[in-house]
Amino acid sequence: MTSDSETRRTAKKIKEANDKSSSKWASKATKREHDSKSDSFRIEFQRDRDRIIWSTEFRKLADKTQLFPIEEDEHMRQRLAHSIEVMQLASTIGAAFGLDKNLIEAGALAHDIGHTPFGHAGEHAIDKIFVELGFAGGFNHYEHGVDVVRFLEGSYQHSTTESHHGLNLTSEVCDCILKHTYCHQGEGASQEKVWKHTKHTDYLKCGFSHLEGQAVRAADKISYLLSDIEDGIRLGTVQISDLLGCKLFHRAPIDFRMKTSENLYGKFIEQRGSVIKLLMEDIITESAKRISKSNSRNDVFNAGHYCISHSKQISLDMSEIWRKIQVAKLHKDPRVLSSNMKASKMVSELLLMLTLFPEHINQQFRMEHERLNSSDYMKYYRRQHQTIGIENNLLGFLPLATMIGFDFKRTKNIDVYNLILAKDYVASLTDKKLKKLHMELLGL
Repeated sequence: MTSDSETRRTAKKIKEANDKSSSKWASKATKREHDSKSDSFRIEFQRDRDRIIWSTEFRKLADKTQLFPIEEDEHMRQRLAHSIEVMQLASTIGAAFGLDKNLIEAGALAHDIGHTPFGHAGEHAIDKIFVELGFAGGFNHYEHGVDVVRFLEGSYQHSTTESHHGLNLTSEVCDCILKHTYCHQGEGASQEKVWKHTKHTDYLKCGFSHLEGQAVRAADKISYLLSDIEDGIRLGTVQISDLLGCKLFHRAPIDFRMKTSENLYGKFIEQRGSVIKLLMEDIITESAKRISKSNSRNDVFNAGHYCISHSKQISLDMSEIWRKIQVAKLHKDPRVLSSNMKASKMVSELLLMLTLFPEHINQQFRMEHERLNSSDYMKYYRRQHQTIGIENNLLGFLPLATMIGFDFKRTKNIDVYNLILAKDYVASLTDKKLKKLHMELLGL
């Protein structure tokens, strides 16, 4: 009996079995950014998935807002639960086309790893400040997600086998993170706009994502559509009339006819499987038509459209739900508006305050971040601005004029590194940690 017994599958055998079970559409792992010795029991995308699961930033998703403030109800979704749902849905889509399961799992789990505390509210606040300070592209969680896995996560800074910043993931996983945007072109955070200003063109390639990345993107849209509505029903924001006012909920096999003894939340949970069945059957059927028009997996990068996507009619139905329920009802819920207002205030104030007073940033974070000061990461920002100035209108919340010894010259010619350090620290905080830190430092 030896460790080389036939009962054991080595990494080579695992790869052979994985390749055999995959179709010609499945992506292949390319060379990592930094030299990395493989182990004897996992293949490349498995290693990526595992590195994500064991990362600090992934764990923090358990306390980052999805839509509703978590304290409203213990059953409200946060980013971690959403990421797991995306993984399940994307894996189902991928299985229908023989795509690489490990790549899908890694990409789905990491797709929101760049989200700030309080989700889109925190993201929007940082973006507005960066635009105000003159940074092209502002800030978005797609770009920052790749920043996290390429530069900010410090797991391998002092490793005995590897020495570099970031998780050293394959470009295929990073592609899933950067390109899970709602749309490919147009205003807002479209893939085209994100790509125009990204610092990651040296590692990723232009065009649509590979099919695994497109499966993650499609699953993301399905997940937040369903979870937002479910959470909205639970909190009483969404009524049965809202659902019946949308075409999708009249399609078979969905049935929202209710008995007098039933409540809407229970009915939605009962019918959730039917909604998922309808959406998944549609996307798999329609995607099969599009993919079959390609000759190889390389064709999808320049196809001119998403190969994995819903039919035109179901896409219109989902857009109707977005307009009538998510935008018109959920985003205007007083609890959401109040939470967003508070989040914007706390995130923006903490970002600006820590830019002026970086000594208040966690010491361990500062020590790990300092290694990036001379890296390509900071060179990207220094090419835009070596120094920045913060106008007084942005600093009204700070009593600078009454602070002993404060010189207003400190608000001018600030090393841009201080701003990026503060941005990366604030974006890394959980909802609870940001609230606590804001209270400690600003007392509000």
